[in-house]
Amino acid sequence: MSDYYVNNDVARVPDFLNWLRSDNALASHKSAEYPVSAFLAAVFSANPSRVRSWVGSTRFTGNAKDYIERALWLAHQGDLVSEALLDRPDYLSQTPPSMTSIPLINPAHST
Repeated sequence: MSDYYVNNDVARVPDFLNWLRSDNALASHKSAEYPVSAFLAAVFSANPSRVRSWVGSTRFTGNAKDYIERALWLAHQGDLVSEALLDRPDYLSQTPPSMTSIPLINPAHST
C-alpha cells in the first residue's frame, strides 16, 4: 500500500486490512491510529462501492477495529460501523470533519 497514492490501485486493500487485523505490532502503537485511519478514510472515500465488501468480509478486533471504525466515520460511511463491525462509538453521533480542514499539530494528531 506504500505506493497507493501513485497509482490508486486498490488490489491490495484486502491484504492491507488483513495485515492490519493480524499484526500484533500495532497493538502497542496506539499513535498509529490517526495516520492509518486517515489513509484508509481517503481510500474508502475514493472507493465507496467497495468498502462494504472490504470491511464486511473480515472480523476486526482491538486496535484494528478502532482504526477501521474511525476511517469509516471520516469517510462518511459511519453506517457501516454498526452494520459490519457491530459497534457504535460515541463519536459516530457527530458529523465527521472534512479531511482537508483538520488542523495537524503533530503526526499522531486526533480529531
